[in-house]
Amino acid sequence: MLLFLCLCCLHDYYMDEECTCDIVFIISKFSISIYKLYSIATIHETKSKLRQSTENTIFNVSVISLFLNNIITFYINTLCGTIFGKELIRLFRPLQQIIY
Repeated sequence: MLLFLCLCCLHDYYMDEECTCDIVFIISKFSISIYKLYSIATIHETKSKLRQSTENTIFNVSVISLFLNNIITFYINTLCGTIFGKELIRLFRPLQQIIY
């Protein structure tokens, strides 16, 4: 959540939507790439249980960041983008009339 708020602040003052989405994409892909390089470099080392569990945790966080890339990009477009926000409201307006 904090990352999202920081990115929206960056978007408002310094960048456009595409650049912000590119930064989120690079950060999410960068973590898994670094982990893969590390795991290849240390494949033949004997590792303790603590080190294995730490590496598994880092891997799981990296995989989650890949999924968060799509979620964060959606929220950046929704909350910071004017055209996307207007189209989303226009899309849900008929549903609102059905509910109320």
